Amino acid sequence: MSFRLARPLLVAALALALYVCGSTPAALFGDVIPMDIKSCPSTPDIMQLNNFSTYRIGNSFLASLIIDVPRAVAYFSKMALKLTQCPTGAPCKQFYTLRYSSGVCNLLKDRNAFWGPAFTDAEPPMRCPLEKRVYILRNATLSVEKFAILFRAISPTALREALWSSKLEVWDEKDKLLVCAIIKVKYLERKQ
Repeated sequence: MSFRLARPLLVAALALALYVCGSTPAALFGDVIPMDIKSCPSTPDIMQLNNFSTYRIGNSFLASLIIDVPRAVAYFSKMALKLTQCPTGAPCKQFYTLRYSSGVCNLLKDRNAFWGPAFTDAEPPMRCPLEKRVYILRNATLSVEKFAILFRAISPTALREALWSSKLEVWDEKDKLLVCAIIKVKYLERKQ
């Protein structure tokens, strides 16, 4: 896959892994329903994700999450994301694994990306360098329509009705694992 195509997929996947949990239903594609986001079990000294919740208002989800950063981080050195698709009535299959080895901090602060405001508007704003502290994402609204358009561009079968599970891993500047998160999102086709 070329870098030109991989970058939009990475952007979409990072949103899924970090916070795909807020959304506006994509009128042309279907509805994305956040199911769960949590830290990987039995992984010591990593960022802890707590008190995930969503609230639906009309065509939007407002999502909240408490993120406890266990140590100061100058920058993120690399990221990996494994996406698994479990279509309704079919066995689960690995969809794609993304690896990113530079510019991970720039993705976090991009206000034009559909997840950007959730992190830049966090209390305090999440940007590199990260301090050792608790960050609160409160009532974040994210554009799932942009997410759906990017995934549809990569694969016409990506948005079939399915449960999506992803494992996100992010390493700090010392190549020590900082983030290990499991995210689950359900995609439902819109009945016309």
